[in-house]
Amino acid sequence: MEIDSRIGESGSWELPVTDSDPITLKGKYLGMSSSFRRKHRMEAHKGGAQWVAPGVWCSACRWTEFRIFKEDDDEALPYLLHKTGRSAVPGEVSWHSFEEMLGAEGLIESLTTRRKGSAFLSIPAGRVLTQAIAFDKLLKEAWDKRLVV
Repeated sequence: MEIDSRIGESGSWELPVTDSDPITLKGKYLGMSSSFRRKHRMEAHKGGAQWVAPGVWCSACRWTEFRIFKEDDDEALPYLLHKTGRSAVPGEVSWHSFEEMLGAEGLIESLTTRRKGSAFLSIPAGRVLTQAIAFDKLLKEAWDKRLVV
């Protein structure tokens, strides 16, 4: 998956949303990442099947994409995290969702995974956040002072 060349640009963006009309926002495109991998995780493919079963993880079969936007250039306006679930599995379709957060801290929290008492960023969440930090000083400040518990 190639990095989107529009990252860092300001403009008007129309983003798909599953089961709803697309949303349109004006602002800066801060980052994009994907969990997609070209190589299949063959141990997940039972009996050598071409595609994994529902609920089974293989990032060549199913993957998630993150995009971060910040509406307008006004520091008080929200961040938007747009998520897309993609699938190469026949019969499965993409899904799209979004969350708006008023502060950089909320965006970081939304990207944080919590499991068995641990808090961490997945690889794609870390990648999109790293890109976004390069374009947004408030996000950089929130990252630098974060306390993960």
